[in-house]
Amino acid sequence: FGVIGSGDETAAISAAIAEIDDYIEFNAVTYTISSELVFTQDIHGNGAKIKITGDVLTAILTPGSVKELEVYSDDQSHVRVGICVKSANSIIEDCYVHDLYNDDVSTPNHSVYGICFDNTDRNGCVIARRNRVNNIVGTYLVSQTVYSAAGIVYSGHSDVLIENNIVTNVIDAYNGDCLSVIPKVNDGTLVCTIRDNYLCGGQIDGMKVTFNGAQIYGNTIRYTGLNPRTSVP
Repeated sequence: FGVIGSGDETAAISAAIAEIDDYIEFNAVTYTISSELVFTQDIHGNGAKIKITGDVLTAILTPGSVKELEVYSDDQSHVRVGICVKSANSIIEDCYVHDLYNDDVSTPNHSVYGICFDNTDRNGCVIARRNRVNNIVGTYLVSQTVYSAAGIVYSGHSDVLIENNIVTNVIDAYNGDCLSVIPKVNDGTLVCTIRDNYLCGGQIDGMKVTFNGAQIYGNTIRYTGLNPRTSVP
C-alpha cells in the first residue's frame, strides 16, 4: 500500500484499512497523518509513531484494541483525541500519547483527550493498561465552560479496568483531569477497578470517578491543582 514511513501517509494507511480484515500491524517507524484514521481492526503498533500534522477530530479511532503505538502532534495542529475506542471488550495498552493541543476556539468543541473510551455496549469490559500520557493541553473560555482536557477518559456502559498507567501534565483551566471515569449509567451494576496508576500535574483533578462502588487502590497522585486528591461520589 506504499505505507513506508515517508511523507503524509493518511491515504495509504486508509487504503490498507479498507483491504485488511483481521488486524493492522505497523513497523517501528514514524508515520505522518493529516486527518483522522478510522480503523475497523485491532491495531498492533510494534512501537510505531503516528505524527499528526493537521487538524483532526480523532487521530486513531477503532472499535477494536490498540497496542504499542505512539501518537503525538506538532504544535501547529489542533487535535481533540489521540486514541479512541468505541465498543466494549477493548484494550489500549503499552501506548504513548503526548503533546496534543486544541487551542482552536473557533470550533464548537475544543476539548482534548489523550486516550478516550467511548463505549455504548453493556456487559463488556474495557482496559487501559501500561499507557503513558503526557502534555495534553486544552483552551478554556469563560463563555464556554463545558470543555476540558483529560489524559485518560472513560464514558460508557462497560466494566472498566485502569491499571499501571502514567499520566502527567494535563492543562485546562476549567477541567484538566489526569484521569476521568464517568459511566453513562451509574446504577451499581458495573465493575470499575483503578489501581497502581501514577497521576501528576492535572490542572484541576488528579482523578475524577463517578462509578458507584469503584475499587481504587495503589495509585499515586501528585502536584495537581484545585482537587489534588480523588473526587468520588
